[in-house]
Amino acid sequence: MTSKWVTGTKAPVHDELDVADLEVTGALPPSLSGRLVRMGPNPIGPVADEHHWFAGAGMVHAIDLDGGRATRFVNRWVRTVPVSDELGEETALAPVTSGADIANTSALHIAGQLLALTETCPPYRLDADLATLGREDFGAGVEHFTAHPHTDPATGEVLAVGYAADDDPSCTLYTIGGDGRLASQRRIDLLGPRSVHDMAFTPDHAVVWDLPLEMVHEGADPDVPFRWNREGAARVGLVDRHDAGAPVRWYDIEPCWVFHPVNAYETDHGVVVDVCQFDRIFDVDPTGPGDPFPPQLWRWTLDRDAAEVKRELIDDRIQEFPRIDERRWGSPARFGYTVELFSRHHSAAILAHDLQTGGSAHWAADDGHALGEAVFVPDADDAGEGEGWLLAIDSTPDRSDLVVLDATDVAAGPVARVHLPQRIPDGFHGDFY
Repeated sequence: MTSKWVTGTKAPVHDELDVADLEVTGALPPSLSGRLVRMGPNPIGPVADEHHWFAGAGMVHAIDLDGGRATRFVNRWVRTVPVSDELGEETALAPVTSGADIANTSALHIAGQLLALTETCPPYRLDADLATLGREDFGAGVEHFTAHPHTDPATGEVLAVGYAADDDPSCTLYTIGGDGRLASQRRIDLLGPRSVHDMAFTPDHAVVWDLPLEMVHEGADPDVPFRWNREGAARVGLVDRHDAGAPVRWYDIEPCWVFHPVNAYETDHGVVVDVCQFDRIFDVDPTGPGDPFPPQLWRWTLDRDAAEVKRELIDDRIQEFPRIDERRWGSPARFGYTVELFSRHHSAAILAHDLQTGGSAHWAADDGHALGEAVFVPDADDAGEGEGWLLAIDSTPDRSDLVVLDATDVAAGPVARVHLPQRIPDGFHGDFY
């Protein structure tokens, strides 16, 4: 039996390419100039039947756009020590002593540097050709970082939560300065040795969740040693960004799981966090997010005068990979974008949510296609919120296109398709810069 996580649109590719002048159908917006990077697992060699989707070696794919043309496609494996060994290449890097050295979850441009990221191990620095330059420790020996650092548009600071994949019941809140150096770090005690995949923030608080996905080393994939604790409690914490000595304010919540937030913001009464929420994860299916508990769009309201979280279902469709206009991070954002993974019509779709009115628009791919995370790119630096473009990968088992949608008219479908010289396997996250 072949693992379901390496078949169809998730099957790995085997070639590293560098191709110029890509074919385009439709018209790429002339203002859309820069590079889209995508990251995901791309195992080298055979995999076990019980292979975990999150465990494959990381491969970065980049598509360059310039003034209405698609000028380049390039893809490369991140040269972790295990990847270099598999490819028979020499490496000057020492093996990672704790955590999984896989660098396969996101690629982000931070403080002028492109980083390949995953939780539990250091980031890897990449150059313009996607060659691996080395590990990044932010000038302070940081070992366990995250796939999801977030830049505060008001301050330029980068906030992130990292943890070690061991028995330590804690995580660490990092603040990275605009110069790419560690500015501060704070240990946060958790209810157990838990995964904290992502976080959110407001101008005054970092928002951290403490949910019962816990380390179980016996019988688990060593790269993804997590199991759902059916008896575990759950809570959400507010960490004061201005007073390092202030205790974390914890709010009890019904057990659930969240990989990713849409956004968070302050109100007169507390903090609101919009999230893609699962009832549980890695419980029935320990090899990936295949449990019968699909993610939906929820709102958590943390009231300063209450000890619990008010939860409200915003949209019951099966959806993940949320993005917003990142100029709105930490403040009230009207628009949020998610990917409907499996629709009532059996096709993936990009959803554009109006978080103020509750309305939404969508564009569905053809049956049998998979869609990746839709990255929002403003049309100009001074464009209004939501005035811009959504970039996503549309794949079949044989090929991939980059689709570009007008974020103000998602239902109209792609204004352009860039036909890629090689399929991009279903992956996780990316960036445009």
